[in-house]
Amino acid sequence: MGIFSRLFEGSKEHSLDEYQSGTLSLDERAIVQTLAELDIDAAIAAHKNWKLRLDNYLAGQSSEDLRPEMICVDNACALGKWIYSGGQETMGKVPFFKMLITWHKRFHLEASSVVSLMQANRKPEAQALLIGSYAHVSDQVIRVLETLKKTKFS
Repeated sequence: MGIFSRLFEGSKEHSLDEYQSGTLSLDERAIVQTLAELDIDAAIAAHKNWKLRLDNYLAGQSSEDLRPEMICVDNACALGKWIYSGGQETMGKVPFFKMLITWHKRFHLEASSVVSLMQANRKPEAQALLIGSYAHVSDQVIRVLETLKKTKFS
């Protein structure tokens, strides 16, 4: 199954030959090029790493200066920069891409909330959030990224 059948309902599959030969539409070519600009493995690793960072923070084993007002900004990380630049420009109307925006924004808000609760001396609530809604939102971001990763030409 190709990129377009995964991202667009009812779209046909396209081959790498079609992409390289220029037979894809300008929109399709732009999407392929935009996806190539994102290091999906690095984005997945970075978002998985946040769980470890937050675990360490809650355990008092982190020397990081985590600031909720910075963590909640969803356009500062590499994925966010990609989303709000080429990604949004090229794929902004694609429902699948809109899901990525929504889950990624929620990811940053949940991570920020975990830190805020800890800084307010509400560690049990921070831990509950970390294993609850934060974990769910984080899983959703990773699932969307893994789906994007599978949308490569064979």
